[in-house]
Amino acid sequence: MINLTFETFDEMVVFAKQILGNQTAVGASVSAHTDIKPSMPVIPEAPAIQQPQAPVTPQAPTQMPTYSIDQIAVGAIQLKDAGRLGEFQQLLARFGVAALTQLQPAQLPEIAAELQKMGVKL
Repeated sequence: MINLTFETFDEMVVFAKQILGNQTAVGASVSAHTDIKPSMPVIPEAPAIQQPQAPVTPQAPTQMPTYSIDQIAVGAIQLKDAGRLGEFQQLLARFGVAALTQLQPAQLPEIAAELQKMGVKL
């Protein structure tokens, strides 16, 4: 396939005259239409090739990290040192306990996540 692009209609007419040589019978009747703007050539698109998809394997549910009471205590100390002990006490109350030692082991990942939301580094 050969594509030609011309800036103006007159440029195309000159090119056509050069190609046709002495056969310029078409040139006189066409040159009156100088207000026609050339359009972009239409290039057919190649059909999309679909790549075979690898089968999606379900991922194992992510397990929450485990934390110890000591790690939670370190977070509580960070809040106390920042003057935010009341926030830690409110957090304990949300978990239904009054003291850190009353937390159940299953609650430790959840309270650790809440502490991290509060800016504590565990």
